[in-house]
Amino acid sequence: AQPFGRHWHDTHGFGFLEHGAQEWFSGRGIVRGYPGEVITTNPGEVHDGRPLGPPTRRWRIAYVGVDVMTTLTASERGHAEITSPVIKDPLLVRILQGLFARLERWNNRKTHASTSGGLQWP
Repeated sequence: AQPFGRHWHDTHGFGFLEHGAQEWFSGRGIVRGYPGEVITTNPGEVHDGRPLGPPTRRWRIAYVGVDVMTTLTASERGHAEITSPVIKDPLLVRILQGLFARLERWNNRKTHASTSGGLQWP
């Protein structure tokens, strides 16, 4: 499995681990994530990643711009921050699974439309 060196994103990131486990340095310390847990990062937060246990791991992450996240959270401070790098919330994981399933279907339709000459709805 590929470890990831320290890097950062200019967006908020949130998603979940599908399988495998991961340990990473974040701006909030060394953390570990396991299947079925929500994983997050904030803009500018330096982090890395390496597998825990078996080398194969898979996660899904959505990246949301700072302006969008601030609007969604109606933050009075002018910026939003996700306070925990790992969130144990089965309902939130199911919601994110539904989001990614819908995004995959949308992407598949879009790909099909580009290869067949037009968007075709089922």
